[in-house]
Amino acid sequence: RSKMALDIIARGLAATEIARQKRLRILNTLRASIAKTDFAAPTLAATLPTIGAPTSSSAIASGTTWQVATGGNPLHAAKYTFLGGAWQCPNAIFPNTEFYKSTTSRVGNGTDPLLYPQQGPGSRVRFVCAAPSFELYVQMSAAGVGGGFRLKVDGKLAYAGVLGASGNGLLRYIPITWGSGGAADRKDRHYELEFASVGAFVGIRTTALYKPHPWVQGDALRVLLHGDSMLATIVDAANIDTALHGAQGALVGDLLGQADTWSSGVGGSGWMAPAVHDRSWFNERVDTDVIANAPDVIIETGGGNDAAVNPAQATIQPLIETWLTRVLAAKPETAIFMTGPIIGSNAGASHLAIHAAKQAAAAKFPQNVAFIDTLGDPWVSGTGRDGTPTGDGNRDWVTGTDSAHPTVEGHRHFAGRIARSVARAIPGLIAAQG
Repeated sequence: RSKMALDIIARGLAATEIARQKRLRILNTLRASIAKTDFAAPTLAATLPTIGAPTSSSAIASGTTWQVATGGNPLHAAKYTFLGGAWQCPNAIFPNTEFYKSTTSRVGNGTDPLLYPQQGPGSRVRFVCAAPSFELYVQMSAAGVGGGFRLKVDGKLAYAGVLGASGNGLLRYIPITWGSGGAADRKDRHYELEFASVGAFVGIRTTALYKPHPWVQGDALRVLLHGDSMLATIVDAANIDTALHGAQGALVGDLLGQADTWSSGVGGSGWMAPAVHDRSWFNERVDTDVIANAPDVIIETGGGNDAAVNPAQATIQPLIETWLTRVLAAKPETAIFMTGPIIGSNAGASHLAIHAAKQAAAAKFPQNVAFIDTLGDPWVSGTGRDGTPTGDGNRDWVTGTDSAHPTVEGHRHFAGRIARSVARAIPGLIAAQG
C-alpha cells in the first residue's frame, strides 16, 4: 500500500481508539456517579431556611442585585452555573432581556425544526453563597401546574414542593433566611434551583457583604434524555405543586448523579408521529436538539407515539438507525441507552413492533448502544389508573387520570427504572469496548 493509504488507515485507527478511550471514561464516570447516589432521590433537609412570601420589590435596602443580564447582554451570569439546558435571554423584548431561560427542545412545525423552543424539567441554576439572608429574584409561573422551581441546599431539598408558583410571568423577590439571619448563620452553602417546564432566573440580591460564586459540576458529563411528553407531563389528582419530586426528566439526573442532564421531549412526537406532521419528527430535529448539545450520554425513550401510525418494524427501524448513525457520526464517543417505548398502558401490537425495531437498531451499534427492555418485563401493568384503581397492577398509581401520562409517583417509578437499567447496562457496554 502507498504511504498515503497507510497514513489514512493510521489516522482512522487513531480516531477510533480516541473515541473508545473517551467512551470508557464516560461509562466509568457515569458508573461512579450512580454509585454515589445509590438510586436515592433528594430528601427534605433536617434544617430548613425560612422562605418568605414573594414581593414585587426588594426588602434589602442597601445591597447588590446580582442580575444575570441587562439589555440582553450578560452582566453577572459568570457568578452562576447554568445546567440542563441552553440558558440565554429569550428575546429582545424587555424584561426578557434581563433574565435567562433554558431551551431543551424545539417543537418545530414539520418544516422548520427551529420553531417554538421549550423548556424541559430539570434545568438548573447553581451557585455558592455565604449570606445568612438573601433574596432569590425569579420569574414566577402559574399555580396548580407544577411549574416554578425546587430549591436544594447542599444537595437536600429546602422546601417540600415548588416555589414561585403564583403570578404567572411576574418578576418577584423571594427572601431566604437561615436561623436568625445573623453572623452565626454565615457560611458557604451550595444552592440549586431546579426549574420545571416554566420559569426564568433573574439573579439574587444580597447586602454588600456577600456575592454569589459559580458551583461547577465536578465530572462535567452532559446527559440528554430524549423522548416525548412522558418525560415532563404530570397528570395527578393530587396537588402537584406540593409534591416532593417533579417529573422524571428532572429526577433521572439526580439518580444518575449528573446535574447537567437535559430533558428534551416534545409531546406527541416520534420518528413518524404525529401523522399530521404539525411538529417536527425526531430525525428532523436531531441536529438542533441532540447533536448541537454534544451529549456524552443519551437516554433515548421515545416511540410510544409512533404506535398511532401502526408502523411495521421494517418501516420504522431504518428511521431509528438513521438517527443513531447521525448522532454517532457527530460524536462517536457518545454512549446511548435506548429503551423500548415508555408508555402508561399495556402494550399493543404496534408498541411491540417499535420495541423490536429499537432493539434491532441498537444491536447494530454494539460499542455505543445498549438496549433496555421496557415491555418484556412490563414497567406498567394492570387495567386501573389514578382515581379508579382495579388492584391488578401498578397502573393503579403509575398512570394518571388521562390514562396515558404518569402521576407524580409514576414519574418517580419511571425515573427509578431508567436509572437502575442504565446502571445494569454499563458493564456490558464497557466489555464491548474490547
